[in-house]
Amino acid sequence: MREELIEIDDEPQAMKLIADVLGTDPRRPIRELVENGADCEATIITVVVNKRNSDSYIMCQDNGRGMTTDFLQRLPEIIKVSIKRRMEGTSHRGIGLLGYNLIGNRLKIVSRARGSVETRAIELIGLKRYRQIDLEEAFDAAGTEIFIFGIDKNQQLLDAEHLAQYLAVEFEQDLLQSKFKLEVRQDSKRIPVSTNPYKR
Repeated sequence: MREELIEIDDEPQAMKLIADVLGTDPRRPIRELVENGADCEATIITVVVNKRNSDSYIMCQDNGRGMTTDFLQRLPEIIKVSIKRRMEGTSHRGIGLLGYNLIGNRLKIVSRARGSVETRAIELIGLKRYRQIDLEEAFDAAGTEIFIFGIDKNQQLLDAEHLAQYLAVEFEQDLLQSKFKLEVRQDSKRIPVSTNPYKR
């Protein structure tokens, strides 16, 4: 697994742009992952919080249409162009995925596209490096798993309960319309996210 470089000239400025777009709530990057799953026609989305591992992570899994091999191979270039366009003030599309840098240090994407038998993976390391990953096991069906590694184990807003509350508010209309099922898991806890807990 040879690491390659993403040609981003001004990393501090790029980080500032990401923070400007996503704000200060550490749960926002997770929202972006859930939204990506919804945009890919997922009907089931599961967020898993694992703070027990030495390399703690949050994973978002969906059964959507997945990402093609071509898209994953082009992702570093897409990221570079997205940041450049944002710096030029013309767009912020594609910035959401990079929000992982606000709460973690690596992003791993594993995906099988609908209609394909191939499962592919890529890992982004900060804003400057990436590597294609060889997989030992393939997915049985289309879908995507995205891991944010290196999360702060002491960040309570990234616990299952706080994530479930936040996502219930953020996706209230989608959940009320049953566009997809959403669940947050941590250890033995399974929290179905179905309504806005702040409205009674």
